[in-house]
Amino acid sequence: DIISITSDKFKEKKDTYEKAFFNSPSVFNSFTREKEKAIAQLKVAISEILYDKQVIYGFSSLLIPRKINHVIKVLTIAEQPYRQSNAEAMGIESKNIKKEIMQSDEKAAVFCHHIKNSGPWNPSLYDMVIPMDKTSTEKAYKLILSQLTNPVLEFSQESNLKLSEFRLEAKVSLELCEKGYDVEVEAEDKNVVLTINKKVLFLSKLKNELTKAALDISGVNKVDTKIGKSFYKADICMDQNFNRPHKVLLVDDEVDFVQTLSERLAIRDMPSFPVSNGREALEIMDREHPEVMVVDLKMPGVDGYEILKKTKEKSPETEIIILTGHGNQADKELCMELGAFAYLEKPTDIDLLTKTMKKAYENIQKKQNTSGQEVV
Repeated sequence: DIISITSDKFKEKKDTYEKAFFNSPSVFNSFTREKEKAIAQLKVAISEILYDKQVIYGFSSLLIPRKINHVIKVLTIAEQPYRQSNAEAMGIESKNIKKEIMQSDEKAAVFCHHIKNSGPWNPSLYDMVIPMDKTSTEKAYKLILSQLTNPVLEFSQESNLKLSEFRLEAKVSLELCEKGYDVEVEAEDKNVVLTINKKVLFLSKLKNELTKAALDISGVNKVDTKIGKSFYKADICMDQNFNRPHKVLLVDDEVDFVQTLSERLAIRDMPSFPVSNGREALEIMDREHPEVMVVDLKMPGVDGYEILKKTKEKSPETEIIILTGHGNQADKELCMELGAFAYLEKPTDIDLLTKTMKKAYENIQKKQNTSGQEVV
């Protein structure tokens, strides 16, 4: 239900949020922030539907912060034999039960580690933990009801204030994420505190950018920034750049070359993910649908021709730039016939490659805009 509400609100596909909940981050996630953005949108949706006397079932409840004082978080847990017998009673085939339990646990672990840096069964995440293999359903029901009479859980003026703060936190998190920033957000009244946990090089510059960006958001009066426990100086924090592709895959069987190329592109604000064989490239293409691929032509096993053909079949919107050291005019003509965006020879000028990649991305955007106009 929450995924449906979020999907309707932000006009995104439901599987965007299914992936955010249950899949490990994409190989491109450090560039695109797709997972963080989807979770921020889920938080916004949850913050807007929270009210008194309701039950939120599932791990999405962990997106609700501790300070929402009229909420009680309950974990019902059991050992595997009990879960297996429950599954059998639900009509699940015995041969599939262990697999389904394992997949369910894996999904829960992926989500909780991402949002809480903790396993899903950590008692500190909950107000109550009930072992269902040792507690009858009736007793569990009465235990929960007994806690609901606690005056602390009554919906009050304080509850309304904390809800407003949660809504502001969710809104600020999403808007900053859309601008390329990944920070923790806390709100007290209309004042927000931004915690930097990611590695950055130019800390003072980032603090100034974050403060300005947050103050531009309606409802924010004051902004403070601080360093979190996971912060350390080691890397470059890149701003979101909407004039370049964010999902770039480099494919070349020369490991040193493809790694060096990735580093040189990063210096030019063109982050990429390098792989050294065609099989891995096709696996990533199936899962991630890169925007731009830079592909070597002559490789053992799955070569550039096969990558080009299969990518254009499965992900025709992906633009492919062939970068080869063993090319000729016949190869070039064949690659262009198969749908390559450009054909470059090694050694190529890094600035020429960067410009070509940006042009490929512009071509994708033009196609998307044209498609949108036709739909309208």
